[in-house]
Amino acid sequence: DKFETDFFKPPRLVATVYCSRKGGYYFFNAFFLIFLITVMTFNIFSVNSKLPQNRLQITVTLLLTSVSFKWVINRSLPTLSYLTSLDKYAIVSIFFICLACVWHSLVGVFWEPDVATQLDRWLLVAFGAVFVLYHLGFLVWFLMAYAKIAKLKAKEKRFIINSKANKRGATLNKHMIASTLGTNKLDPDTKNNAN
Repeated sequence: DKFETDFFKPPRLVATVYCSRKGGYYFFNAFFLIFLITVMTFNIFSVNSKLPQNRLQITVTLLLTSVSFKWVINRSLPTLSYLTSLDKYAIVSIFFICLACVWHSLVGVFWEPDVATQLDRWLLVAFGAVFVLYHLGFLVWFLMAYAKIAKLKAKEKRFIINSKANKRGATLNKHMIASTLGTNKLDPDTKNNAN
């Protein structure tokens, strides 16, 4: 190792590759369905707040549906050591349903019917605001990721165009050098490109 570091540095090639999935399939078959399951949480507020058993039954059913759906989606994706945007969205949606579950268990037990109804309305508005805000946050995040991918695609396109132009330019330079020197002998690559 000492000889290698003092006298000789082996050549290195460092390459960076950016990969991304096409999101159309996952947008409609995963994100949208998780969104619909989570939206159903708001329907539970129409059940009387003095019937927590009914509210909890519906909320827990939505929670189990959401968790099961997340497991089904994960089977169609490769196993990764980090959270994808789909994983993050699903986890936030499951957490949102859990918060609704906690609220529905508390509202029927700790407050009188009039107070519970009033609190329930205010919390419905608060849940709606949180729901809209976290979807706006995810939308901005997705748009930023899409802009980054579009920028990389534009860079790749420019690289391909430039490499084609450089290849053509190299061929033309060989022709110009050959004609300037007065030689009619062209190497095989140049002959093929000249025709």
